[in-house]
Amino acid sequence: MATAIIRSLRNGDPATALDGSSRNDLVLSDVVTLEYAGSSATEYAWTIVFAPEGSTAVFSGVTTDASPGNFTVDKEGSYLIRLIVNAGIAGEDTQYLRLRALTAFGSLHLVAAG
Repeated sequence: MATAIIRSLRNGDPATALDGSSRNDLVLSDVVTLEYAGSSATEYAWTIVFAPEGSTAVFSGVTTDASPGNFTVDKEGSYLIRLIVNAGIAGEDTQYLRLRALTAFGSLHLVAAG
């Protein structure tokens, strides 16, 4: 049975690679590269299931390859990536990866009430 394991790299840096983990430190314009990190899958189906409203993020490559390429974080908020391996056959497996671009608070001023 093939297990769906997603490896994500931030800005092409192999030192930031995480297998099957969520990443919460993205900022606007980061480039996220995704790839299958397992060893026995033969079919792949990648989708960006959720992106922030107004996002135009799409994969740069083919969504049926072991790596769909990358996408650029273009809006603050959460992105949900899904990988299905060996869809429709015995041993099908799915994994989700949540990525979040942190919100910049800009010139937030706190006012104390007395």
